[in-house]
Amino acid sequence: MNEQPPIPTVSPQGAPAQQVSQPQAPSTQASPYASMPAPQGKRSLLWLWITLPIVLILLAVGAFIAIAYPGIQARAVATNFMDAVRDDNDAKMKELSGSGSDTLTKSATAGLKGASYNISDVKNKDIGFVVNFAVKNSETLKDTTVVVKSGKVTTFNLNSTGKSTVTDTAKDTTVNPSTVKCLTVSDLQNADISYIDQEALDAGVSSGNGTYLDNIYFKPDSNDTLSDFTGSAQLDKIAKVYNVNKGKTFFYMVRGSVRESSSTAAGQELANQRAAKVKNELIARGVPADMVRLYNPISGASSTSDDIDRRIEVNINISECSASAATSTAIGR
Repeated sequence: MNEQPPIPTVSPQGAPAQQVSQPQAPSTQASPYASMPAPQGKRSLLWLWITLPIVLILLAVGAFIAIAYPGIQARAVATNFMDAVRDDNDAKMKELSGSGSDTLTKSATAGLKGASYNISDVKNKDIGFVVNFAVKNSETLKDTTVVVKSGKVTTFNLNSTGKSTVTDTAKDTTVNPSTVKCLTVSDLQNADISYIDQEALDAGVSSGNGTYLDNIYFKPDSNDTLSDFTGSAQLDKIAKVYNVNKGKTFFYMVRGSVRESSSTAAGQELANQRAAKVKNELIARGVPADMVRLYNPISGASSTSDDIDRRIEVNINISECSASAATSTAIGR
């Protein structure tokens, strides 16, 4: 191809003419230094090594949260409940447990004044997280137990270190009748209990089930007593048996009643929680914890009234006055 001669141009004011070069076509020759893309296989492997650790970390964090969070939440709820009891904060107690202050929490409030407490133990059981608190500098409290399930407080115990929420077996002990002071009918009469005679006491020993003392009735699916039954007055009467007969040999048997065929029955778990509440109410009234024994609920009870199957039955048992004490499977002692 022949090159074109330069095109002359005229400069203003008679300046010498300049030559303008024609633009050159860009070179099509590839540079030997042009970057080449990474092979597809190596790029995929690099991406895998970058993302795999991130995925594993996220899975580990997720697993930790799933396992640890319920326990962390239970600790927080239990601590907040203890703070609410200490401050006698009825609204906060209702928020955390569904029920406000009662005789038991009032007793704990008084015991926590000037005291300190911290979590001593946490156990995950079928009934929920059992959170135990050690209490210091209190004249009446040495420990408390708060049971948390699904983020709510279901049980509050005093001076029991959670034993009332753990199934165990009452120990078989042999008592020498000559060394004990057995509870008698006269002792019961001194406590204003006139409907129990000697025959009934003896029958209670023979059966091992004790002698009926009283019932505490509860609302459906609740730990609150029925409004038409003065639960507090009943508990005062039950506790009076001990308070006017200190040193006598006997124990209380506390047992729930469950009718499985009833659509409104609270179930065995709620029956156990109610029984634990009755025990704690008696402890708050001065009855030693080891004198109140919780027994598995009676199931299959038949009644025309659902109220009958939402009760806690309290019996008096003097079987330890016999040469061979009765043994039973108990929730706690």
